[in-house]
Amino acid sequence: MESSAAVATRLGRARTGVALFGHRWLPQGHPLPDEVWRLRHRWVVGLLAVQTAVLPLFALLRGYSLGHALFEAALPAGMTVAAIWSRPPRVVRALVAGLGLMVISAIVVHLSGGAIEAHFHFFAMVPIAALYESWYPFGVAVGFVLVHHGVIGTINSDAVYNHRAAQEHPWTWAAIHAALFAAACVGALINWKLHEGARGVAVHLSHQAHHDALTGLPNRTLLHKRTTEALAAAAGLDQQPTMLLLDLDGFKQINDTLGHLHGDLLLVEVAQRLLSSVRPEDMVGRLGGDEFAVLLTRCPA
Repeated sequence: MESSAAVATRLGRARTGVALFGHRWLPQGHPLPDEVWRLRHRWVVGLLAVQTAVLPLFALLRGYSLGHALFEAALPAGMTVAAIWSRPPRVVRALVAGLGLMVISAIVVHLSGGAIEAHFHFFAMVPIAALYESWYPFGVAVGFVLVHHGVIGTINSDAVYNHRAAQEHPWTWAAIHAALFAAACVGALINWKLHEGARGVAVHLSHQAHHDALTGLPNRTLLHKRTTEALAAAAGLDQQPTMLLLDLDGFKQINDTLGHLHGDLLLVEVAQRLLSSVRPEDMVGRLGGDEFAVLLTRCPA
C-alpha cells in the first residue's frame, strides 16, 4: 500500500505539473502600461456606451413600452458612468466595464425572447473583455454566462431559452453554452498570450538598451534622458538637479593583479553602495569602465 509520504510527493508533483502547464500556456495577466490600458479602456467603455444608447431602441422595436425600454438600459447606463469614473482602481473600472458588456448581452437575450442567435452577443463581447489582459474582468465575463444561463434560466427560462429542452433543463444547457463559450474564448486567450509575450520581449530589449549589463544601473543614454527631464521639471524652482561624476582610483591595478572577475565584483559592490546612499528620487548610473554618475534631482540652487 502506498505510504502517506509517497502520496503527498505524488500530489505535489501533480500540482507542480499543473502549475507549470498553466504558467507555460496561459496568459499571466501582467498589468498593462498605463497609456495602453487607458486607450483600451476608452474603447471598451465607448462600446459599452454605444450599446447602452441603442438598447432602448432595440426594446422598442421588439414591442416593449418606452418605460420598459428605459428601465432595461438603466443598469448598463449606471455601469458605464461607474467605468468612466477615475477614482476607483483600474481593476475595479475594468471589472465594471467587462461586467457591463455581459449585462447588455443578457438584456439582448431577454429582449429577443431567448433567441439562439441573440446568445452570440456573449461570444462577441468576451474578446472585448479580454482586451484588459487581466483575469479579473475576463474570469467574471466567462462566469457570468454560466450563472446567467443557469440561475435566470431556472427562474424564468423563457427569458433565456426559446426551446423546450433548454427550458426543462436550464443548468444542462447552461453548461453546454458555457463550454461552447469557453471554446470561443480560446482565440482571445491565444491573442492575449502572444501579445503578452511580445510586450515582455519589448520591455526586456528596452531595459537592455538603457541599462548597464554588469551592474544593472542606468547607462549614459538613460542618464541623459532623465537629466533633461529633471532640468525641465525644475525650471523656475529654487531647487535644481545636480550631477556628480565619480571614478575609481587604482581600478586598473585591481584588474591587473586580481583579474577582471574581481574587478567586476568591485564595480557591482560600488554600484550597490551608491544606490544605498541616495534618495529614492535620485539616480545612480554607470558611464562605462570605472566611471559612475549620480543625478541628484533636487539640490538648493
